[in-house]
Amino acid sequence: MPSLQKTPKRQRGSIIRIEATEIDRLIKDIEQQEKVRHHPDLERYRKRGQWPKSKASPVYQILKFTIDQENKQNEKVKYEIEDGFLYGLINRHTKKVGKKGGYGFYRYNLTTLYYFLYKKSREEYHLERTYDTTTKATKVPVTPIIVYCERHNENEWKHLEKILPFLSNFKITLEFWDQPGTNLTKVMQKVGEHGLLINCIDKEYLENENCIKSLTEYLAINEQKIKYLERSIHLIFPTCLQQDNCDISTDSGRLRVLSFWDEQIRRINEQIAVFLNRGDELLPQLKNYLESLKKSYDNIARNIINNVDFIYNNDRTLHYEHLLKHPKELQQLIEQVLQQEKRGNYAIILKEVKQSLSEIEQLYHAIVIPSENDPQRPEFPPQPFYQPKYPASDCYPIDIQGFSNVWLKDESSNPTGTHKDRMAWELVIKYKELLKQERIKKMVNKAGEVPRLSIISAGSAAIAIQNFLRKFHLPDLKVLLDEKTEASIQKALQKAGCEVYTYDLSRQLLKPEDIKALTHNKHGLDITYREIMDYDHKTYYDWLSYEILNHQPDFCLLPFGTGDLFQNVLNINYDEVLKYRWGKQSHDPRLQHNNIKGLQNCHFMGATTRNPQSKLNKLYSAFLPSLPDHHQKLNKYQEEGMCGQYSGIYEVSEYYTDKAIDVANSLKINFEPSGVAGLALLFQLQAERTIPIPSTAKIVIVNTGKTKYQL
Repeated sequence: MPSLQKTPKRQRGSIIRIEATEIDRLIKDIEQQEKVRHHPDLERYRKRGQWPKSKASPVYQILKFTIDQENKQNEKVKYEIEDGFLYGLINRHTKKVGKKGGYGFYRYNLTTLYYFLYKKSREEYHLERTYDTTTKATKVPVTPIIVYCERHNENEWKHLEKILPFLSNFKITLEFWDQPGTNLTKVMQKVGEHGLLINCIDKEYLENENCIKSLTEYLAINEQKIKYLERSIHLIFPTCLQQDNCDISTDSGRLRVLSFWDEQIRRINEQIAVFLNRGDELLPQLKNYLESLKKSYDNIARNIINNVDFIYNNDRTLHYEHLLKHPKELQQLIEQVLQQEKRGNYAIILKEVKQSLSEIEQLYHAIVIPSENDPQRPEFPPQPFYQPKYPASDCYPIDIQGFSNVWLKDESSNPTGTHKDRMAWELVIKYKELLKQERIKKMVNKAGEVPRLSIISAGSAAIAIQNFLRKFHLPDLKVLLDEKTEASIQKALQKAGCEVYTYDLSRQLLKPEDIKALTHNKHGLDITYREIMDYDHKTYYDWLSYEILNHQPDFCLLPFGTGDLFQNVLNINYDEVLKYRWGKQSHDPRLQHNNIKGLQNCHFMGATTRNPQSKLNKLYSAFLPSLPDHHQKLNKYQEEGMCGQYSGIYEVSEYYTDKAIDVANSLKINFEPSGVAGLALLFQLQAERTIPIPSTAKIVIVNTGKTKYQL
């Protein structure tokens, strides 16, 4: 405690009104002081049973003497208390003040006495103890507030403490996440059952491995996530809300956060490739470390969009700059949390809301996922409406002049006729995660609803998604169509239950928040850009990718629209080749052969068009922001020798598109022109002869099918 010097009368501070019970307690505690209690004068007066009327209480003289002695022994701390205050307090020669009564004392004198008796201020003392009208002391727990922040945020928090006197009622501790050994689990242990966490979120937090990793791992356990929801407040700093940087209030900003972690993964993969290519002698020692780091970053990237959404779209999230103008909002929020505490801890709350979960429970348990990657327990097409099988679609040989080993992977047998059904099922699985979050919200008595999905679609994806949403009684899809879309497709989607909106999609590149605005879905999710739901392009079509790779093709030709299917196949192939290079014996069980060198040399070719008038209308897009990323990954895989040198994205002319349509009709294939773009590309490559394709090469062509609009 700093030195307490003599204070002139005009600087003694305001007069504090205290009740008689507090005076009684102070006198009692003064008498219990070791040097006071055993003083011979006090013992003598106690035996007499009363004080002489002409003299003051000996406690006054004894206490004054004790304070003087303490001041002489301790040069650093001086307890300067006015004699008149001590005399008036102990002998109750004090004036009642105010209409409400009570006794008035200068704040300075009272504060100094508290420091002498209890080594703390009066305010700190009353946070730890409270007294009833009989002056019997009862201890109550102090509510601890842990502020979890970076060191450079300390000044911002101190400023909040200055403008919010309310915070002085709590025991506040700052925990710095950039301090070694600190993580969210340890901090939440300190929060305990009655404390409160204020998690300060800035750009550095979102890009720090320790912060995001510990947040991801902590929230992965339901009980911990419930506790976090119940005992935490998020404080968002300006660096998280900067446009064109890291504005987590928008989907575009969240994608930038995802891009940061994608870049970290890319750098790790590059480092792995360097060690592999030069046969570095340190590889055995680095191998486990790099694998562990890559796995950690993959997990972070897979969950980063959900975690950022969890942080921002939370009724206990406050913006720092807004708080400077409206500081009482933090006070109200803290009081709300403490008010909730009176209802009991989260275990009791679980019991209270059990009845209200029945509807969500039914939706949640209706979505059955037999396994993630067990070919003996496939997940698609989903139960109970279909019989899952692996492979889910047929692959059979077709007769193409000039080639002897051409196979067609035919996705037209799927529920709505295209490969988009596989993506639709993965979105239902994603909805199961959202339902899980909704259950947790209700468990802590928080309002909310399962968000609705918005998408830009030409029709196939929309009808596939809506089919499964309806079957699982999930919210209907919001669809944004180009204003030139055929009226029949619009009517079919509306009949299926979609909310349909139209817009001239050639006008501008729409961001996720634009799409949500145009579909009246402010608080929902836009799934047009796959990164929101499937950041690493390995989930939507993972089972289909393995079905294709199991045929061990030399050339794989498939349609390229958004690039999702093409990239998914490439990424799965890359993973399996990388496992082989690392010397791993265990591959994904869905890969049913060991010809990894064959996969390493396979040429993956995407067939697309840039012609808005093309018959390949499902493959055309005026804007495709992900195209540079597709090219970047493709070039990287080729440089590292993870796929054939002729792998690429090729534009197909209308002449060969027409030829593919004629041949597909003659073979009685169920298709639409966009679905057989791979066949058109084969005819084009055969005619141009720029790429040598042996007549005996195994060629797998993917027919993405034909949309069934009548459900």
